[in-house]
Amino acid sequence: MAEAAGHHQGVQGPGDAFQPGLAVQTQPGIAGDGATAPGGQLDPIRRIGAESTVRALAELLVVLPLIYLVTAALGRPASTWEVFGVLGVVFGLLAAQDAVPTTAVLSAVAVLAVGLALRTRRVDRAFLLQVAGFVVFAAIAVAAQQVDLGWARVLVAAGWIGHGLWDYEHRHAHRTVARSFAEFCGLVDVLVGVAVLVVP
Repeated sequence: MAEAAGHHQGVQGPGDAFQPGLAVQTQPGIAGDGATAPGGQLDPIRRIGAESTVRALAELLVVLPLIYLVTAALGRPASTWEVFGVLGVVFGLLAAQDAVPTTAVLSAVAVLAVGLALRTRRVDRAFLLQVAGFVVFAAIAVAAQQVDLGWARVLVAAGWIGHGLWDYEHRHAHRTVARSFAEFCGLVDVLVGVAVLVVP
């Protein structure tokens, strides 16, 4: 009987690994994402929600420099809020469908803006700065859509906070966009960037 009992202790049953008090190794979640259920296991519903939010913010990140680029192409800082409204509607329509990639369409709008600036001879140093800004922020957004959730959070947060600094620099220089828009956008961008990092 003692030999049989000893043999039983050396063999784990199907449920032994889940007995209370035993250390269970689970797949670690991404640091700070909060998408873990009691017991350390990943909560798939919360994880999917976090991924959807971060991916959407990555696409929206492309709109931010595009507002500057289109406004610069028009050569009218006073039209910033109108450009913001039109591009906001365009983004909303694109986000509601899956047939055409949102980032691709926004990039096409950027190309049209460059074409307009060339046609109206508004391509100067300030405009080229907006072209460079669009390329950098769009590249960050695209990269964030290609990596896992952990790195996507970092890239999206860096992009939004970085664009907030971009806003404040333009506000200080009184350049390209309306001062009121730069103030508003700068505050929102920084808050969104921080929230991406700290909110589960």
